[in-house]
Amino acid sequence: MKNKKHKILEVVINQIPDFKNKTSIDELILKYFWTGRSSESLRLTLDGSVLFEEANIAYYEFPLDKKILSTQSSTRGFILTVGKKLKCPFYILTKEEKNKKALYIRLYDHKIATLVTLYGDFSIYLDTLK
Repeated sequence: MKNKKHKILEVVINQIPDFKNKTSIDELILKYFWTGRSSESLRLTLDGSVLFEEANIAYYEFPLDKKILSTQSSTRGFILTVGKKLKCPFYILTKEEKNKKALYIRLYDHKIATLVTLYGDFSIYLDTLK
């Protein structure tokens, strides 16, 4: 039985006409998702984010609360929580803004992005999820 990551990767790869797949989908899952096959988290690696860009998959970027960056343990805990609650592929990135690091999340789902926009803040939206 195909899991969610397997299905997502098949769809994304099919969007790239010249994608040369010499490895199995299981090996690609390890390359493109942080948790590989061991978790339901859909957090993308940098390679996964690049793959989605090559496939022209739309994303929606939202800033994350600066408090998340305050300690490594709070950042890790937040990422684990996002991975458990969020049901779409996502990529977490850091950008340099005015000589300070800013944390962002890219969501690859327009419905969830719309909800985040309506809530006004990603953390508030995340708190509403079970």
